[in-house]
Amino acid sequence: MANTHSVPLLIDGQDVQHESTFDVISPATGELCWKAVSASADDAIKAVESAQAAFSSWSQTKPSTRTAILLKVADILEAKAEKYADYMMAEMGADRGAAQFFVTPLAIAMCRDIAGRISSVCGSVPVVAKEGQSAMVWKEPYGVVLGVVAWNAPYVFGIRSAATAIATGNTTVIKSSEVTPRCYYELGKAFKEAGLPDGVFNVVACRPQDAPMVVNTMIEHPAIRKVNFTGSAATGRKIARTCADHLKPILMELGGKNTAIVLEDADLGKAADECLAGAFLNAGQICMGTDRIVVHTSVMSKFTEILQQHLESFSKSSPGPPTVSSAASKQRLADLVASALSSGARFIAGPSTQPSSPRNLPPHHPHGCFPRNPALPRRILWSARHPLNLHHRLRSHHASEFHRLWSPRRGIQ
Repeated sequence: MANTHSVPLLIDGQDVQHESTFDVISPATGELCWKAVSASADDAIKAVESAQAAFSSWSQTKPSTRTAILLKVADILEAKAEKYADYMMAEMGADRGAAQFFVTPLAIAMCRDIAGRISSVCGSVPVVAKEGQSAMVWKEPYGVVLGVVAWNAPYVFGIRSAATAIATGNTTVIKSSEVTPRCYYELGKAFKEAGLPDGVFNVVACRPQDAPMVVNTMIEHPAIRKVNFTGSAATGRKIARTCADHLKPILMELGGKNTAIVLEDADLGKAADECLAGAFLNAGQICMGTDRIVVHTSVMSKFTEILQQHLESFSKSSPGPPTVSSAASKQRLADLVASALSSGARFIAGPSTQPSSPRNLPPHHPHGCFPRNPALPRRILWSARHPLNLHHRLRSHHASEFHRLWSPRRGIQ
């Protein structure tokens, strides 16, 4: 999908091009997809000021108008789902299944859901303590909301960050990931096509080394009233500090470390399938994926056998090894594999040699990692006599958590 055209910024409804660009390299092929314009501090300020200028009018629009626009956005995404999936596949190496049949449909459903909730955003009349007094609570838009978004589910994060702000009468600037600038630009164009006024939704991208400067410039701008961040805990801390310095609220979703717990009465075949789907969807690059599996000791041997069979079948049916986002990501994962082996783990699945491609890594599944091993946050399998009592050992101080349990007797599947 190589293209000599540079992906522009989207400011005040207009494409912004200039000579400062960066290369967008496909993880799947290692080749240039296209170049993208790299925003300067001046570009960032212009984007914020565009959103600020659009706010006074947009904040007064009727809920029915906002609902209609978001529903139209969902229709556009649905009609062009294959094209949007192509951009994901090119920029982040996603497979067709994850791009077209998971991320894009989820974004479409989310957009329609947000549209359906607009009419329910209303105030209240609370009871007061003294006679002769009354009170009213009404909700007003913040103003300009800055969204700093991740790369691994661009349409979902774009809808969640931008559509929620727009639905409630705010305007927004999205600072897209440098990995997927075209995905976010095309999402912004879909909103424009749906009839969103210029300036309500702005999109900027920049070179990785310029990101702190661009993000801080926007946070420090008086017009930014709230920040929405999706990304790593390390970056989240830095952004939160900047927001705190300027007394601006921030909503963050940070990386997840998640556990599947398989109890003694579980349907082991179903549990194995679901664990693998959670572990390797989007090459495992997803915040609510299966990072570790804790199995009741009484069924550990049988579950391991079933899991190994299903993983071998999964690997044979896949067109090739999953593609991770960068060579650095592959190396980090390979280092975790080596660390687990050196700490006494054994693999129920995983190749003895690594592929030559700098961004492809076959599925690995270690067994028996000690809970405090550095490889614990990744894909591991270990047993316990009382899995439900392990929550304190499973908790991470650096990430949010999702847990999934299989136990039909307890009504949990």
